[in-house]
Amino acid sequence: MKGTGTTAVVTCHNYAGYLADCLDSLLRQTVPFDEILLVDDASSDGTYELWFSRYRDRVRYERIEARDPMAARNHGVNLAPGEFLVCVDADDWLSPFYHEKLSAALSADPRLAIAYCGMHLVREGNQSWFFHKEHPMIPFRPEFLKVHNFIPNAALLRRKAWRGAKRSYGALLPDGRRYGE
Repeated sequence: MKGTGTTAVVTCHNYAGYLADCLDSLLRQTVPFDEILLVDDASSDGTYELWFSRYRDRVRYERIEARDPMAARNHGVNLAPGEFLVCVDADDWLSPFYHEKLSAALSADPRLAIAYCGMHLVREGNQSWFFHKEHPMIPFRPEFLKVHNFIPNAALLRRKAWRGAKRSYGALLPDGRRYGE
């Protein structure tokens, strides 16, 4: 199933401490991504040095100075050539079977626009706000989205389902910032 035309877009702002685990999880897929694109959004913590020393031959690198996660994500998506795309934050890790399973679902039915799965949140250090909890896979029901976004940010999307460069990803807040996973 290699050659599904999938681009993984990784956004990073000062997350060099997590980035190797993220990129390694993307590189260990049972069905490889066609491209992995790292969008470094003005990092000052060694993100570039890590990429250059370990990943420059396997991961494309783009640096922007937006200091805005949604702008970084939109920048990466606009550069992504694949038929499918997944947006991953630098502190996310994907199961080795992620791309195999989700791209198979989208490839099997051209009417589908999105494929997603359950996830785990993992506590880091002694941060009380970030707890270990499993978020199981919830079957898609549009009415549920009015109450709770149950689709993880690392959902696999069909390119034509993306809203496009003119209407960027994320909700626009009253103060002009974008928000959304």
